[in-house]
Amino acid sequence: MECQEGAGCNGIYLAGAALPGISICFDCVRGYEEGGTVMKSGYQWLGACLMFAAMAGIANAQGLAGPSVGQPATQPAGQSAAAQYLPPFRPLAHGMAPGMKVQLLGEDAGQKTYAVIFSTGDEVLAGLTEFAETYHLAASRITGIGAISSATLGWLDLQKKMYRKITVDGQVEVLSMLGDIALYNGKPVIHAHMVVGYPDGAAHGGHLIEAHVRPTLEVIVTEYPKAMHKQADPDSGMALIHPETEDKKTK
Repeated sequence: MECQEGAGCNGIYLAGAALPGISICFDCVRGYEEGGTVMKSGYQWLGACLMFAAMAGIANAQGLAGPSVGQPATQPAGQSAAAQYLPPFRPLAHGMAPGMKVQLLGEDAGQKTYAVIFSTGDEVLAGLTEFAETYHLAASRITGIGAISSATLGWLDLQKKMYRKITVDGQVEVLSMLGDIALYNGKPVIHAHMVVGYPDGAAHGGHLIEAHVRPTLEVIVTEYPKAMHKQADPDSGMALIHPETEDKKTK
């Protein structure tokens, strides 16, 4: 039905969109009582609010809306587009994982396996980097499970050569953490990805930028006898692993 506002509006209105006996125009966002009387402003805005709530409910049911409650937003409110990106390299301070404990589980033919256990409040990436520097790791495999209270993950934007932030705000399970350790400019560098699970079973993942543990994160690190080295890659802006020449000849 045509809006009863007149020539100023070419929209339509839907009877009963908000409350019985009330119609809402989807163009000029005005409400009408039965008989076409323009509603008072207080009721008008009430009708508009109810309309948008109904539309949001439909969008959620059809999977058109954004992340549900407890899931990360791709761009938190109040942040500019520039603030949503992080460079691939950033300094990591020591002492960010005071509850971290390390145990050597086994050693065989130059290969060592460690358990690295984090406690509530520990920051994972800084802690793993400190561990790798302390134990002089140069070629390692990382696996982990546990739970965290918050995290920042990333998606690699090759055009910008930066990571777009994926914010995890709230208690989630760490369903999987996988990564490696290699040397870049003579220092060990962690490259890890993390997948987290929400109360409704939904999962999100990305490149690990930071994560804060609650109550524990159980990480197994296997160190190999021969070092891996990274080199800067100008096309991606990343530091990528480059196997040694003699390794290529044996393949």
